[in-house]
Amino acid sequence: MAAAVAGVGAVLALADISSPLRGPLTLFFLIAAPGAAIGSALRGLDPWGRWISAVAGAFALDLLVAEAVIATHRWSVTGGIVTMG
Repeated sequence: MAAAVAGVGAVLALADISSPLRGPLTLFFLIAAPGAAIGSALRGLDPWGRWISAVAGAFALDLLVAEAVIATHRWSVTGGIVTMG
């Protein structure tokens, strides 16, 4: 279910569809996509520790990507969504 919601958020952002759900679903995608990748790499931790590490890592990765694209003056919505996906 979470993957479907995240996918809808990515599609809404990439297709530039005007919807009141675009912002929240895109934000969910930007946290869920890297969080799922980090969480799957940390199989050795207990579930609570893996969840906390995945969410913290997702926020850190989002901030690093945003900082990099702003520093290089290459910011675009589609580029950020594709990079995080």
